[in-house]
Amino acid sequence: MNKRILFVDDEANILSALRRMLRPMRDSWEMAFVDSGDKALEILKKSPVDVIVSDMKMPTMDGAAFLGACRKIQPEALRIILSGYADQESVIRTIGPAHQYLAKPCSSEELILSIQNAMKLRDILTEPELRRLVSKVEHLPTPPANFGELLQELNSEHGSAGKIAEIINHDVAMTAMVLKLTNSAFFSLAAPATSPLQAVRVLGFETIKTLILSGAIFSRLEPHKELSATFDTLCLRSQVIGQLSKEIAITHGVDRHVAEHAEIAGALSHLGIILEISEIPDQFQKIMSMTDREKCLVTTAEKHVLGATHSEIGGYLLGLWGFSHPIVEAVSFHHAPSDAPDQGISPLLFLHIAQELVRFSIDELENLPPTHTRLDLDYLGKLEVLGKFPDWISCAVKTKQGYEI
Repeated sequence: MNKRILFVDDEANILSALRRMLRPMRDSWEMAFVDSGDKALEILKKSPVDVIVSDMKMPTMDGAAFLGACRKIQPEALRIILSGYADQESVIRTIGPAHQYLAKPCSSEELILSIQNAMKLRDILTEPELRRLVSKVEHLPTPPANFGELLQELNSEHGSAGKIAEIINHDVAMTAMVLKLTNSAFFSLAAPATSPLQAVRVLGFETIKTLILSGAIFSRLEPHKELSATFDTLCLRSQVIGQLSKEIAITHGVDRHVAEHAEIAGALSHLGIILEISEIPDQFQKIMSMTDREKCLVTTAEKHVLGATHSEIGGYLLGLWGFSHPIVEAVSFHHAPSDAPDQGISPLLFLHIAQELVRFSIDELENLPPTHTRLDLDYLGKLEVLGKFPDWISCAVKTKQGYEI
């Protein structure tokens, strides 16, 4: 069945140009081109679409308002802003309703690739209800303490980019959202930002403060406060996994960018659980109860309760937001790397190792054989990397010595 793509732009010449540049996709995509948000909404009320691509500056209803309405009518559809209108205030307004921001002029290759990558995500998260839930997410929750600490630093006369980045790095939600924004086409970076520090330097103090006060990138974690301790533990664990993923990648002598992607993937590896806590807390508590009662893995309980794991949920959201394929793949399959489409030396390998070794204490690590872990030994064997196991242990011991976990 062909995918349905809806393009919205008030300029007739832009719509004509899109028709021409996307002509090679006519056999694969069913495309509609309309010149106003109102007309597009009428289409959405009558039939489902897979992807919505909208201009930002349009009369009557701009792109942010239009995509906000789309989110209510068809939450599962991928929402993309394609615009040459790049004032910061308008871009900030699109952070919630838009999954991705592409800048005009945009090549046909870039536009097609963005849409095709989004289509592949449905293979990761097959549960329609969960896809709708994740696609509706506009903000990610952060504990009030983290929120307050960041705001205090931004208001301080002695505030520094390094300290702000450190606060952001301790919080999964903040890390995901600032990287999503910084790596959007609005900022036209030569290469994607790969750390909170890079993101802070690109955005600047005032922009970050505006984002916080406007509630544009994350919100306070208020409901089910009894889960806040779990949230804090997840954030710390994610930070350690990210650091360890990077250290293990370095021992393998991979390219710097691969190691940086491994660190980001590790830092965001629990994003799916953050969403479970904030969006479906009752079901999350059922998952936790099942793991305690039956002594099973969290992923087993998630499959039973939700029909999907936190890995798949987190990977799906990162894919919607346009994160690079190696990061999306690593987050999506870090508990089941043999299921990944690509089988090679990649961030997935390093994240898979790191998330498992973090479970052990330093004393346990010192005498730990591979067979006493949940590592996918068949996967590691095919990659011929098990000989590096002592190096991974050394990295894990060194990393854990720097954290209380």
